[in-house]
Amino acid sequence: MIFSPTKIKNKARQRRAMMRKKKIMNGEVAEFRRETRGVSRWLFDSNKSYPWKQVDFFNRYTAGFEIEKNPFGKGAERLAYMFYEVKQGQKWPGWEKVGKVMVAKESRYIEDEES
Repeated sequence: MIFSPTKIKNKARQRRAMMRKKKIMNGEVAEFRRETRGVSRWLFDSNKSYPWKQVDFFNRYTAGFEIEKNPFGKGAERLAYMFYEVKQGQKWPGWEKVGKVMVAKESRYIEDEES
């Protein structure tokens, strides 16, 4: 059977999406790293003289986020991690997930800010 590059890409994309869904639906335990100190969300706009603008989190009571330690997707240039926002627990001490699971992307390469 011969596949065109487009079909191969689509099949791979579907397989990764299916793996993500299974991981979330099966409640598989993944190791997460929690960040709650000095956390803020910024938006980049290259059309402005100072391109970075601080914006609100997606959820009102967010105090930080948890990001998976191991990437679920690896591309040629980026790594993809599942993450979600967290807030201080109200019913019990600790942290609660807020909102939907999101995807964080990180470059595989260290970018030099000087050049």
